[in-house]
Amino acid sequence: MPDFSNMTAAELSVWYIENVGYDIGVEDPSMSLESYRELCAEMYELHNEAAE
Repeated sequence: MPDFSNMTAAELSVWYIENVGYDIGVEDPSMSLESYRELCAEMYELHNEAAE
């Protein structure tokens, strides 16, 4: 699992674009960094569950 807790917003955006297909950080600029990190962790887990 990527270490989302230490990633910057820019790093989270790169990860999100590569794995989800768009930049949620641009679409919701008011999102806190903590919320963005939590969202990425949730998306990572959902992606891994679907792959199993």
